[in-house]
Amino acid sequence: MMITDSDCLRMYVVMTVTVLCFSSSHFSELTEVIFTVHSEESVLSSQYTDDVYAESLSMCALMCLLQEKCCVASFSDETSMCRLDKSENCCAVTILAVGSRALKQNKYYPPACTKCVSFGMSTYKIIEVTATWSEAMNNCSCFGGNLAEIETEAESEFITNELFTRNTGVFGYWLGGYNFNKDSDLEWISNPNERMPYFNFAPNEPNQPDSERCLMAFTNFNFEWVDGNCHWISAYICEF
Repeated sequence: MMITDSDCLRMYVVMTVTVLCFSSSHFSELTEVIFTVHSEESVLSSQYTDDVYAESLSMCALMCLLQEKCCVASFSDETSMCRLDKSENCCAVTILAVGSRALKQNKYYPPACTKCVSFGMSTYKIIEVTATWSEAMNNCSCFGGNLAEIETEAESEFITNELFTRNTGVFGYWLGGYNFNKDSDLEWISNPNERMPYFNFAPNEPNQPDSERCLMAFTNFNFEWVDGNCHWISAYICEF
């Protein structure tokens, strides 16, 4: 566990928990999981939480890791109580609690990803509940993913075919692209300083670099990409 110096009341820590999965005769898999730890915070008790004893913060992190629906937990240094949140929500509510530390997995894959689809190394959750671009980005983050970033023609064809199959009639689907420089290009939010390695813009798009800075797969253009006003309400695609 690496602790960084801070003059603030709440200190943020990055902790690495390494889990060794092994058979009866030899180690078969090595998995590294990163938790971000927030001091003086505790998970709010709810119908989704369980309180169990843990010898240490690291053991609490391991318990969370072994619970398939746990993304957030907290550990009390005074009572050695480990509170596991099993709501699958990586933005579970935390409260100020002196002597406790909350921890969150930096990368989390929902085990029960209802109606998710997979392509290559990625899994996608297509969400029809509408939101602004920033709301969609935050919602994907709370699921442990990101707004989808489509980087190859094959991936684009897969997503497009999936959207055609669903045929829900929504306005469009937010993707993880943003016009950082107010120019003729958009970038993926994970790589704001790099050109997209692949793009599928509709003709004459993008065309509003000042007022439409967020990327959307637009229904009326056969899900080709357009720049959209970030405050529009639309469906969206999360990628894990």
